[in-house]
Amino acid sequence: MDSLDESLIREYMHLDRKRFRILRQLDVIKAMFWQQSFMRSPLDVDEAGNPNRIVRFDHQIDAIIDMESLVFQTSQELAFKHTHWQRYLSSLSDQERAYIVRKYGSNEQLLTDEDVDQRALNQCNQIEEATAHKFGWRMI
Repeated sequence: MDSLDESLIREYMHLDRKRFRILRQLDVIKAMFWQQSFMRSPLDVDEAGNPNRIVRFDHQIDAIIDMESLVFQTSQELAFKHTHWQRYLSSLSDQERAYIVRKYGSNEQLLTDEDVDQRALNQCNQIEEATAHKFGWRMI
């Protein structure tokens, strides 16, 4: 198993964190939008006396709506993957689950169990395929 395969399993171990980060970034973008001043004047100038550009809020709102839609879609996809990954982990024996959690969740250096690693990778690939089917992705 190469490092790319291991990184996929590692990513699945942290899907909940990834989803939280994406949702948090959207909150930050929205907060930045609402913290700006909506008062504009043609007499508004910077320190050098140059007129400040008037920001078109309709363009910003369109961008935020597009971002929110993308984040919502991504969040649903990550939740779907997370649910199926957790279901897979709960189907493993305690020893196998502990191995995957320690190796890929905590990045501990353990003796490799090729069978468990390969089954976990196969499950990740199946979840990716199911996600693509459910959410209408095109598989390459």
